[in-house]
Amino acid sequence: MAGVLAPGVGYREECALSFSQLASALNLRQGFADVLHARKSPPNEYMRAGTEWEPVIRALFCREDARFASTMMPAVPARLGPEHIQGLHGSFAGCADNIVPGMCVVDYKLLTRRQLWDGPLVPVDYLPQLHACALSLGVRTAYLVVYRHPFMPTAEMARPLRMQLLRGQPLDLPGGTLAVYRYDLCDGFWRDFVLPRLKYFQDWRRLAATHGPRYCPTMRRNNPYYDPHYMSVTKCKEEALLALPPNYSQLEMHRTFWPLTPPLVWPAPAPEEDQEPEEDPAEVDAVLCLARSLRRQEELASIRALEEGCARLVRALHGGGDADLHFPSGSSIESPQ
Repeated sequence: MAGVLAPGVGYREECALSFSQLASALNLRQGFADVLHARKSPPNEYMRAGTEWEPVIRALFCREDARFASTMMPAVPARLGPEHIQGLHGSFAGCADNIVPGMCVVDYKLLTRRQLWDGPLVPVDYLPQLHACALSLGVRTAYLVVYRHPFMPTAEMARPLRMQLLRGQPLDLPGGTLAVYRYDLCDGFWRDFVLPRLKYFQDWRRLAATHGPRYCPTMRRNNPYYDPHYMSVTKCKEEALLALPPNYSQLEMHRTFWPLTPPLVWPAPAPEEDQEPEEDPAEVDAVLCLARSLRRQEELASIRALEEGCARLVRALHGGGDADLHFPSGSSIESPQ
């Protein structure tokens, strides 16, 4: 294949731009200034997580679509041919994650800070890399396989999952979502948007080499580095969409995974209520009769006490002179005169 590089070639150090840098060079995502001045940032936790999770995402994809499990193979680094870059300087190289020879390339992405988008359209900042990978390997279709974990994934979280793969055990990914998108190459997108914007980028890179690290094109007219061809990220995305057909990609699969195994500790069953021993009906009747009798006796005693109290009150009011019945001073009850 014309674009394939020899084994062991370090394309990142020798090429003008790698395929993964195209989106930033086209100002479709953050990092334009870093690519402009060829600043290399050390691997961060998100990059390490993406590397560790890639075999897990590949295994999920192959399990859901058996066609790729038997035909897919690792891709090799490749560069774009002269017919693809049309007058640009230097080489543009990169490497897809997998390839089905003569059919398509496959790229895996782990979403960390980004939410999974709605609808069948792939965000435009993924398209330059997908398009370049397919062109360099001579195919016309690219698959983007995206995995979104329910919470922030880390490299450490992927290691036990990779051990499960080595042991042939099923993966347990509660709440994870796998989405597969198909992108058929759009020549107008590459011709009308990517190549012209890359030409501007190479002009700006030559100016950056002349003016030093402080140089960066801007849209501010009062700035000495003002350039009318420079556009914001939002404007560049709008221009990219204008160069694409309305349905430039399709959603091939959308799957949410739930636990494959039950939890190790199940909640303890509720204790059964103690059943009281059956009672003899005769004993129950006797107890009820005794309770009614005691309650009746208490009622009669209360009535007799009330009657006696009323009688003593009447005698006191008529001068009967109960010695133990006294009215406090200031009482509303007055003794008859």
